[in-house]
Amino acid sequence: MSDRRHRPKAPVWIIVLPAAALFLILLPALNTRTPEKTEKTAESSDSEETQEMAEEETTETSETEEMEESLEPEVPLCLQRWQEGTSFETGYEEGALSFDKIDTSKMDSAAGNSDVRAYLYDSAVGVADPVFRKMGTSNPYDDYYLHHNADGSEGYPACIYMEPLNRADFTDNITVLYGHNMRDGSAFGQLKNYRDEDFFNKNRFFYLVTRDAVLTCRIYAAKVIDSLRPTVAFGTDKEGKTKAYLDYLKDDCGAGFVDTSMKPSDSDHLVVLQTCCGLDDYRYDVTGVIVAAQMR
Repeated sequence: MSDRRHRPKAPVWIIVLPAAALFLILLPALNTRTPEKTEKTAESSDSEETQEMAEEETTETSETEEMEESLEPEVPLCLQRWQEGTSFETGYEEGALSFDKIDTSKMDSAAGNSDVRAYLYDSAVGVADPVFRKMGTSNPYDDYYLHHNADGSEGYPACIYMEPLNRADFTDNITVLYGHNMRDGSAFGQLKNYRDEDFFNKNRFFYLVTRDAVLTCRIYAAKVIDSLRPTVAFGTDKEGKTKAYLDYLKDDCGAGFVDTSMKPSDSDHLVVLQTCCGLDDYRYDVTGVIVAAQMR
């Protein structure tokens, strides 16, 4: 019979105790790593939130800039044409007037009339009046306002007006404004004062107030001319005839004065104030050149 001895099993505590001791040893290390991971997670979360906030601020800033840009007034096309066309870039700043310096007391007198296209101001000859242009007519030379007042009644002094063939924004190279030579000095009744050389030399500017801008016109010439329409004889736009009209004023027409120090060209925009002068075959013209255009 073989001798088999029964070996007793090891007590459970002998296995559990070392495992528990090992766990207790490792527990502090586990505890220190967990906050580190938590801190890193928190930092990552904070970083993402900060980035999102920065992106939102950038978006808001961009939207604000776009809004501010959209609020900036666009330069009207007519103003661009005046600025691009004029050869007088500097030198006449002393004659420019801002809108608040202009007597606009008569500006509202015909506010309800859609034919009003501008406001003419020349304090030297007592002009502060609306400028009319007949709308809805097929006649380019319509002279309705030569015979009618602002309220539609017939008779004198009628109105200062331009013909429909001229652009209403004064971007033609030659624009003519017509008015009666009234004995009481109204309308263009005082333009004759420019026949005096001293008066001509001292009073060199008139102004046009449009919807968009204040145009400063420096007077180039004040002369008696043949009974003609400059817009018909020389055209309204760049056809090489603007210079021909200027040469005509300087060399070929009647009595008056020309500022030879000015050198206007075909690219410039002329505004002519024309009235009768007591002789059937002649007219009196005061010709200005737009030398400055300021947005209102």
